[in-house]
Amino acid sequence: MKFYLNILMLITLAVNLNACSGSKSDKNKNNAPEKTTKESKIKNISLFNDETKPFYTVDPKLEEIESEIALLKEQVIQYQSQISTPNFNTEVLKLLKNPGIKHEIQLSNGTTIQGVIIYENVDQLIVETQIGQLQINKNEVINTEDILPPLANLEFVGDAIEEVYQNKRAYKGAIKNNGLKRADFARVIYTLHDENSNLIATDSAFVSGSKYIYSSGIISDASINPGDFAEFYVNINVNTDKEIKYFLRDIRWEYFE
Repeated sequence: MKFYLNILMLITLAVNLNACSGSKSDKNKNNAPEKTTKESKIKNISLFNDETKPFYTVDPKLEEIESEIALLKEQVIQYQSQISTPNFNTEVLKLLKNPGIKHEIQLSNGTTIQGVIIYENVDQLIVETQIGQLQINKNEVINTEDILPPLANLEFVGDAIEEVYQNKRAYKGAIKNNGLKRADFARVIYTLHDENSNLIATDSAFVSGSKYIYSSGIISDASINPGDFAEFYVNINVNTDKEIKYFLRDIRWEYFE
């Protein structure tokens, strides 16, 4: 009897222990979601509360970035325009070479084109002008003329006065510029010859013309503008006993800016 009583007490004790363990696990299960919810609330408050300051640097807004990009683009365009468009002064413009005008072409519509014909066939012309190359159909061309560039043309005015001395000859006269351009450093040359056309003596002299200051700073009075006259006086020393039979004369000049 006592043995059965002990067995019953052990079974009762085991049932009570299982019941206690089951109640504890249910409490843990019920408490777990509540704890997780509290932790998430704490995290949300710490990260997304508007009143708290972020511990990291906030990136600029998209509008601000676009505004900065637009400003940089404008600065780049201004810089490129300054590079591609240099400031030309008068001296640089003088160095620019434009194509020379050699031909004048009259078209049927009344247009006149001046330039250089660089290609021609049966049907068309290609003309190099100061604004570029133009292609012209020959059936539109009425007339084509050659254009000579403006040049100086110095000529003697009559015969010079010859002065004969014992050891020299002198020639005094005038020249005129019948051309369309100024002649610079105009010089008259005389050569003396014997009966066999041998050279006896020669000399030259600059004319007494207009005063001109060149771009290099040199000042000269040996220039002759178109339509103007200038006088000359040439001395030639003669140190020989040969008889002078005739003389020759010539005019030389240059072009300067």
